Amino acid sequence: HMTAEAALTKVGDYAFRDTTALETICFPDAVTTLGTAVFYNTSANVVANVAENSAAHKYAVKYGIAVDVRKALPVVTATGSCGDNATWEYYNDGTLKILGEGAMTDYAAGKAPWHHYSYRNFVTNVVIGKDITSIGNYAFFELKNMTAVTFEKGSKLENIGMGAFGYTGITEIAIPATVKTIGVRAFYDCSSLTSITIPDSVTS
Repeated sequence: HMTAEAALTKVGDYAFRDTTALETICFPDAVTTLGTAVFYNTSANVVANVAENSAAHKYAVKYGIAVDVRKALPVVTATGSCGDNATWEYYNDGTLKILGEGAMTDYAAGKAPWHHYSYRNFVTNVVIGKDITSIGNYAFFELKNMTAVTFEKGSKLENIGMGAFGYTGITEIAIPATVKTIGVRAFYDCSSLTSITIPDSVTS
């Protein structure tokens, strides 16, 4: 059995040559390069634990090594600013995270930065960081494949902007107990929304 360090990115030529007792080996997601005959004369029973569609996965299949496939860790594929002290990150698993602190920028419908990328059609989950105090106007408007929104524990959110979640596919939302105001049309035409919790803190 062998577990590789997560920071490992390259496996050299003949790395496991003649390791005839090796039964299982785990390749971290970060491995992108594998050399010549990595499994030369290893045990016929060796099983490689690999991230789905990773370089190690493709290499093992190519050379007839049995695989135990796991889901790959999400990777940030785009990032940018969405407030004076707020940033966004889009992950290849469909997650959009709002990070940093303070208020998000207010946007016109369809003008948030992630709307300008093809990612808008692939966002399925939005995570709002605990130190974000305001969700901007039309922030997530028309992210039609977005089905979930999560607020980090200890949320300081006070405001949900106008049209913020309009035309999304969210199915439920529990608004943090710190929220005071919810803008007009915040959940406009959310036809899949079946459960919403509005705390006593909301005054407007």
